Amino acid sequence: MPSRYPHLLFLQWLSIALAVLFGFYLAWDYDLISALFENDKSYISSIIIIIFFLTTVAAGFRVVFLSRELEKAAFIADTLRRHCGDIELKDDGALVSRDTRLPGCLLQEQLFKQIMRRQCSEQSTGSHLMLENMEKRITENHDFGWLIADMMIKLGLLGTVIGFIFMLGSVATIDNADIATIQNMLVDMSAGMRIALFTTLTGLLGGMLLGLQYHFLDRGAGRLMGIVSDTIETYMGH
Repeated sequence: MPSRYPHLLFLQWLSIALAVLFGFYLAWDYDLISALFENDKSYISSIIIIIFFLTTVAAGFRVVFLSRELEKAAFIADTLRRHCGDIELKDDGALVSRDTRLPGCLLQEQLFKQIMRRQCSEQSTGSHLMLENMEKRITENHDFGWLIADMMIKLGLLGTVIGFIFMLGSVATIDNADIATIQNMLVDMSAGMRIALFTTLTGLLGGMLLGLQYHFLDRGAGRLMGIVSDTIETYMGH
């Protein structure tokens, strides 16, 4: 059955992306971004932000792909349900259910392969292998996204360590305890603390927001595989 909310997956991702852009605008308006760039001498926060936006754009393209596939798969499943599984392979390779031409998508590709397998009298066990290969194709980029999200958090922790190194380095260089030296030491310590806090905050926020996006991607891929598997088992499983 077609979704009550067309392209729901894309709308969910878009809401996250717009919230991130709005938050970035507020941070820029309150000079938090400029303060981050000025105070993070390790440049780790800048690297995290750049990687986050690049990976978010990549996730957006993946969301658009899965959203389209979900809508087409839902349309095919609903068409076959209404037509009691009536499906025909035309000479030009198109699949038609009565008068309805099935749109090109991953589900249509699987149905085509199943029909060809039947015509070649192959064993039914091949359908499970084809579904497994399709699942790998759908989720092959998701593991990389989760890896990037994890690396962002670890980069933030690396910035924390670097910040503390700056702090300890300022203490280790003290030769005497006059007022000017202590003031310089406190300035250097505060600079190291700013590095630690800014990189940790940036890494945690970037990792969590990117992980949230790939959570929705995994859910979308799971829904797509559910539609494909149910349709194949229902109308091609015998």
